[in-house]
Amino acid sequence: MTNVSNPQYAGFWVRFSAMVWDAIILGISAFMVQILLVWATGIDSITYVVTLATVIITVYMDGVKGGTPGKLMLGLRIQKEDGQVIGIPIAILRYIGKILSGVILGIGYLMIAWDAKKQGLHDKIAKTFVIKTVERKGLAVTGIILGFVLPILLIVLMFVGLFALLMGGGIANIAPNTIPNLPIP
Repeated sequence: MTNVSNPQYAGFWVRFSAMVWDAIILGISAFMVQILLVWATGIDSITYVVTLATVIITVYMDGVKGGTPGKLMLGLRIQKEDGQVIGIPIAILRYIGKILSGVILGIGYLMIAWDAKKQGLHDKIAKTFVIKTVERKGLAVTGIILGFVLPILLIVLMFVGLFALLMGGGIANIAPNTIPNLPIP
């Protein structure tokens, strides 16, 4: 438990960094499991099961452990006003609030930047707070940098791939002379 009388609330950028770390830890691993399961079973809709499992893990971690892996890594903790972990029911409410925060063009997340207690819309809905238990600036800064670099890198790679397909005429024309012309009997 932390200092309830004088908590240090986690601001926008450190929480952004935690979200980036969560995307790396949970997002990439869930994506790889989805690809593996689709490849192994041939059923595309199995990806929904992995997505549901990721949501369940997120709600469990928020409610019971006090935060997702990214938050815990950065020394952040989600708690109620009395300093206790929020529990599963409030974690579910907070997760629904996160969806709402994103649906309204991310304004619910941007509220963290100007709110006195650094609460986003989802925090206000669930009456929760994200506080700092330990200062981990190196990981926080790395997460912020990755949050800007990775999307740019992905966009560049998509354009390079698109350019290669357009210039090469597709995969079938990559090495057209490697397949010998066999006479048809």
